[in-house]
Amino acid sequence: MQFDDRDQMPRLSRFLFGDWLKTSSVEPLTQDVESTHFAASYRDGQRASHLRRVSLGDSHLRVVDEVAGFSRKAVLRWRVAPSDWRLEGQRLINRDGSHVLTVEARMPIVRCELVEGWESRHYHERTSVPVLEIEVQQPGTITTEYRWIA
Repeated sequence: MQFDDRDQMPRLSRFLFGDWLKTSSVEPLTQDVESTHFAASYRDGQRASHLRRVSLGDSHLRVVDEVAGFSRKAVLRWRVAPSDWRLEGQRLINRDGSHVLTVEARMPIVRCELVEGWESRHYHERTSVPVLEIEVQQPGTITTEYRWIA
């Protein structure tokens, strides 16, 4: 999650960051018949907060993000495997329909866009990856559900 176009930890030098995030709360790993659950939250140095609840089942992953304390906007990014993805409203679907990522929010989503991003698995190497960006301008809850055909 990125708040107000800024890094959550300010850069002190090329490889050193300051104001490290500290966990505000943790809900331990629990399991029931349908899925495994856990949650954690933090508040950054400028008072923006993020609570994430995760639930993993046999053929789905559900992530609920609660965000608050930002001034202008919050951007949630999901990096997805390179593939032929298509965006239909707030649903991202791969070529054969076997993977679907759906985003819903309790506040208005001002932007839901598939963009080119980068990943770096090794030093001095970067690779292009598709990234779904979801932007909101009000505090609230964003729910993402990722489903796959097992």
